[in-house]
Amino acid sequence: MVDYNIPFTACHELSHLKSFMQEQEANFIAFLASTSYEDPEFQYSGYLLGWIYCMNVLYDADYESWQEVREGLAGCRGTRSLKKTMGFWARYDGRVAEVADQVNDRYLQANGQEEGVKSYDRMVDLLVSYRKTEQGGSR
Repeated sequence: MVDYNIPFTACHELSHLKSFMQEQEANFIAFLASTSYEDPEFQYSGYLLGWIYCMNVLYDADYESWQEVREGLAGCRGTRSLKKTMGFWARYDGRVAEVADQVNDRYLQANGQEEGVKSYDRMVDLLVSYRKTEQGGSR
């Protein structure tokens, strides 16, 4: 795992230990915990992972907008982190990764998460709702 993933992932897994079993809830709690913590590396982890989940959803919903937002990240630390992540995961691409993803998908579905691995991205719904509430209504 690349270093910037560790704080967010640790918060995600700790939320499961506190009985938040749904993946979208664990991701949302991880976002809140890491971005609220005083350490800048925790904050970076939370915001970057939150950004990645939001971008995954935007990619599927509106590719042109995704491209526009993605271009705005050019040259910053986030771009370097994303390249590092892509390099890390490229080592694991292939049939084994596909099977592992399918196993995780079925495991989640068997444990009441009907959307399987897609439930991780549902954290974006919680994040948007939270931000709207935080800003005092819908925008």
